[in-house]
Amino acid sequence: MECSELMLSFPCVRRICFVAVSACLSVSAEDIPWPSPVPGFEEPAPGEHPRLFFRKSDLPALRERANTPEGKAILARLRVLLGHNGEALPTQVNTRHPVNIRGASFEELPLGTFSIGHPPGYGLLYVLTGEQKYADMARTCLEWMFDRDERYTWTRPGAQLRLGALMLTVAMAYDFCYDAWPEDFRLRVLNEIQNYRHLPVDYDKFSEGHRGEATMDTLVNSRFPPRSNHFGAYIGGAGVALLAIRNDPGADMDRITPWLKKIESQMIRNLTQGFGDKGFFAEGHGPSHMSANNAFVPLLQAARVSWGKDFISPRTNGPWITLRWAMEIVPGEGDKAWYPNYKQNPYGDRYKWRGSMSEAGEWSQGFGALASEDQQAAMLWTYEHAIEKEKPLREFDAWVYPHRAVFAFINWPISIEPRNPGEVLGHANADSVLGHFMFRKEWRDEDDVYVTLFVNTPNRRGYVRSSSGGNITMFGHGIKEFFRRPMNGKKQVTHYQTEEDGSGVVSFTVDGAPSSVAVELGEGSGMEGLVVVAHPWFSSEIGYLTDPDTLASRKEKTAEGYGLHVQWIEVGKVPFFVMGIYHDTPPSLTPIQAGLQIGNKRFRLKDGTLVVSDAP
Repeated sequence: MECSELMLSFPCVRRICFVAVSACLSVSAEDIPWPSPVPGFEEPAPGEHPRLFFRKSDLPALRERANTPEGKAILARLRVLLGHNGEALPTQVNTRHPVNIRGASFEELPLGTFSIGHPPGYGLLYVLTGEQKYADMARTCLEWMFDRDERYTWTRPGAQLRLGALMLTVAMAYDFCYDAWPEDFRLRVLNEIQNYRHLPVDYDKFSEGHRGEATMDTLVNSRFPPRSNHFGAYIGGAGVALLAIRNDPGADMDRITPWLKKIESQMIRNLTQGFGDKGFFAEGHGPSHMSANNAFVPLLQAARVSWGKDFISPRTNGPWITLRWAMEIVPGEGDKAWYPNYKQNPYGDRYKWRGSMSEAGEWSQGFGALASEDQQAAMLWTYEHAIEKEKPLREFDAWVYPHRAVFAFINWPISIEPRNPGEVLGHANADSVLGHFMFRKEWRDEDDVYVTLFVNTPNRRGYVRSSSGGNITMFGHGIKEFFRRPMNGKKQVTHYQTEEDGSGVVSFTVDGAPSSVAVELGEGSGMEGLVVVAHPWFSSEIGYLTDPDTLASRKEKTAEGYGLHVQWIEVGKVPFFVMGIYHDTPPSLTPIQAGLQIGNKRFRLKDGTLVVSDAP
C-alpha cells in the first residue's frame, strides 16, 4: 500500500502522512513508537505563530475555507456566539462571585455573554482578515479574563481543573494574535502562563483553595491520578499553553523543557490508565467529558501540529476518546441523543448535553484528533443523524463558547461525505483495558438496537467512584434498559467472539465462577435484540437492579408495540437469564440439551461458553 493512500487531510489542507499500523507493518501496536514522530514536521521558530492547531503556511488555505458555504456558516455561528456579530465587545457580563460548582447555567445567560472563549474567537477573525480591531478586542477580552468570570476566572478559578479550559483559551488567543500585539503585552501573557500562581476559591464544598495555590507545576504534576476526571483537564490545558510559548522570547526553557517532558509521559498515562483502548473512562462516560473536552483532546491535536508528536494514529487509545460517541450514541426523539452512562458514577446524564464547558466539543475538537478521513466521516454521520438532524448544519457543535466555533472552523470535515459508522468501526467493539463490550445492530434512528456489557476486567475503579462491573444496557425501539448488579471480585475474560452483524459472546470468571453472555442481533431469535446469560453473576432471589425511570418498559409496550421480555429459567442445573426486545409477542423459549432455544436460535453452554447456532 502506498503511503499516500493513508494520508490524513487536515481540514485546513495540511497533509501529513501517517503509517497505518495494521496495513503497513506486521507488528503489534505495542511495538510502534508512541508518540510517533510526525513525518515532515518542521519545528516552529521562536516567535513563529500561529503554531498550535495550524501553521502560518496554512493561512491561505484557511482563508479559502472561509469562503466556502460551510466555512461561512461556521464563521456566522462564531459571530453569533461573540455577540454583536463579532464587531464589538460583549456588553453582557456574568458578575456573580467566583464559585466552583452551581454557577450560572448557560441557559440563564444570553448568547454573546462574555466568556473565556471570546479572546480566541476574535483572534481567529484577526488571523483570517488581518484587521487589527479583532486583535485589539481579543486583547481587551483577555484582560477581562484575567479577573472576570464566575467559575473560570484566571485569578480566582473555581478549582484547578477549571484552569484546563482557561489555559487553552489564553494560549489560543496568544497564538492567533502574537503578530498583532505589542511586545510588552505578549510578554505579559507569556509570563501569566509560565509564572501562574493563584489561589482557587476556598468557600464551597468542592473548591480547592484550602489545598494551596495553583501553579503550572501543580497542573503538570497533577495530584490526581489519570482515573480522575480532573487529570485530563490539568495536563491538557498546561500542555497546550506550554506549547504556545515554547522557545518564544521570554520563555524560561529551563522550566518549560522538563514540564513538557512530564506532559508527554502524563499524556500516555491518561490514554492508558484513565481511558482504555476503545474510549471507556475509569470513572464512566459522564465524568469522562471533563477529562477529555476541557483541554486534553485539543492537546492531542496541538502535539501533532506544534510539537511533531503523534499520540493519535499509532494506537486506538487516542482517536477512540472521540470515536466512542460514533459507536455509542443512539438518536432519540427531539434533540436528545442517548448513550449508556453506567451508574454508579459521580455524575452525568444518559443523554448528550449541549452547552457546558465539559459537555461539548466532541465533534468540533474531536475531528482534529482522529487518525483518518474514514473516522471523520463516521463521526460526521453520527452528528448529522443524532445531534443536529436538520440540514443544513447550523451550530457545528458550538453551542455557547466561541472557541468551540473556532475549533469547528479549523477541524470540520467539510469536504468529506458522512459514512455509516458500522462500515468504519464494525458492529462490535471491546475496550480490552477496562472490559467494556459494545454490540450495535445498525446505525439508523431511535429504533436502533445497541447492547453493552461492562465487566471491568481489572476492577479499576474511578478515583471518586464508578461501576465495579456487572452492567448491561439495552437500547432500542424506545426502550432504554439499564441493568446493574455489582460484579465484585477478581474478573478475567476467557472468551470473546463477534459476528459481522454485531452479535457476540463474552465469557468470563468472577473469583473463578464462570459466566457467559451472548448478544444476538440477527433475525433468527424472533427478537429485535436479545441477551442470554448463562450462570449469571446474580441470582433470581437477589433479583436485579434497574433505574426507576425504566421500570415501565417491562410492564407495558411502547406505542409501536415493542416490549422488553425478561425471564429466568434453569436447564440442567444451569441458571439462565434472558432479556430481549420484542414486537407484539415474545418468541417461545424452549429448554434443550445444555441450553435454550429462542425462536430459531439455539444457545448451548459448552466448556463455560455459550455457543450460538441456528435451529435445524
